[in-house]
Amino acid sequence: MDKKYSIIWNSFSVDTPLAKRFGITDDEVYLPHFLEGDELIKMENNQDVTIDDLQLAKGILMGWNTTKASLVLPVNDFKPTFITIMNKLKSAFGFEDMEIFIGNLIQLIRDEIGDNAAYTALKGALGILPDNSRVKSDLIINSWRILETDDSPDQTSLFKDIIKYYEEINFNDIFPHLVEMLDYMYLASLDQSGKLQLKERFYEDVAVNRITHELLKEKVEVLMNIEDVEFEDLKVLTIENES
Repeated sequence: MDKKYSIIWNSFSVDTPLAKRFGITDDEVYLPHFLEGDELIKMENNQDVTIDDLQLAKGILMGWNTTKASLVLPVNDFKPTFITIMNKLKSAFGFEDMEIFIGNLIQLIRDEIGDNAAYTALKGALGILPDNSRVKSDLIINSWRILETDDSPDQTSLFKDIIKYYEEINFNDIFPHLVEMLDYMYLASLDQSGKLQLKERFYEDVAVNRITHELLKEKVEVLMNIEDVEFEDLKVLTIENES
């Protein structure tokens, strides 16, 4: 279960110090800030809240795909500004690489709040780094973790995400030790989504040779030999954590 958090949207005009600092030229821009812990309690009690660069960076990831109806302008209007701000924040926090900066932000969100919040942030990260295979691999594993641990996950959407982003990954760009785990999650998602012909073909072409971890091999045997497998029998992350 994720901890409580909130995204607050603040309006900034072109003549405000923050707008000048980030080179914002829009007459008005709405920026999202991520609040949790003491600052969230203050906001709920109508007390003054301190907002900082870290809250802004997290807020941009979390607010990237918002459909918040109360904003005067569509969020898409602000996305070029979000990217400009993220590039400046990256440097301000001492990072040269946007992928590493965003990866650290997402890990903070995951550690502080939970996997569902990290999922939202990862979807936002793909708005900034749409072709980044490491973000996509993180999103796949994060989605699977939600499937294993959440009380009522949206299985259909999460399996769909795993299939979609697996098929977009350049495997030369990700950490090698993740490959067979991703292969397994993709194979299982095909099964759970009813894509059985594709599952058989992927098993024969890839999984049978590339999946070598003993636990994963056992789960693959279940997948390939039992009809109508329950997801409970496909869990691997929580089993590894318990062992």
